[in-house]
Amino acid sequence: MATLVAAGFTNAQIADTLFIGVATVKDHVHSILKKTELRSRSEVAACWYGQL
Repeated sequence: MATLVAAGFTNAQIADTLFIGVATVKDHVHSILKKTELRSRSEVAACWYGQL
């Protein structure tokens, strides 16, 4: 899922891609941010692509 967040997918696009609900995506994105101590989806992308 972090790959899709880093690629700039919206929650709805991620949900459609993974065949899950938008609420589930929101929960997972929140967990990613909390566990990595990042503050935004942009920081996830920067970290994922080695820019942070």
